[in-house]
Amino acid sequence: MGKFSLSASKLFRGQSSKPEKPAGSTVSKVTRHANPQVQRVTPTQVRELNELIRQRYALDNMIWGQRHCSPVSRPRVAEIGRRADATLREIISIVEAWDNPDVWDPQSGDWQRLREIKKKLEMGGKRIWADHPPWEEKKKILPLRPHGN
Repeated sequence: MGKFSLSASKLFRGQSSKPEKPAGSTVSKVTRHANPQVQRVTPTQVRELNELIRQRYALDNMIWGQRHCSPVSRPRVAEIGRRADATLREIISIVEAWDNPDVWDPQSGDWQRLREIKKKLEMGGKRIWADHPPWEEKKKILPLRPHGN
């Protein structure tokens, strides 16, 4: 398999490529060993990754819901954005570490699920809140229609 092309360092220009662990995060990365005893990804670790994805989604919704906040509230929303960005960096880091069929139970089907997560990450469209805060979103102005049409 090819190297994961969407690295955290490319995604987060100017930021450390080491992910910050979001508060309460306990997902451990599987390390690749040269010895024949490869440590496998456990179902608990998969559930923890799923929880991180849910956390990122919830933070994104919270931030987007506050896109029209007053300038006084922006530092609070920016802090939530930093947490969301750190969560995304951790997700990318875990997916990169687990991108090895040897660490998966061949019977579980989880390898295919990881491949789907990887595809979605590679597709782009994941907003980096530090680079693009929600209040910078341009309002879409619809053209006026003449009456009677």
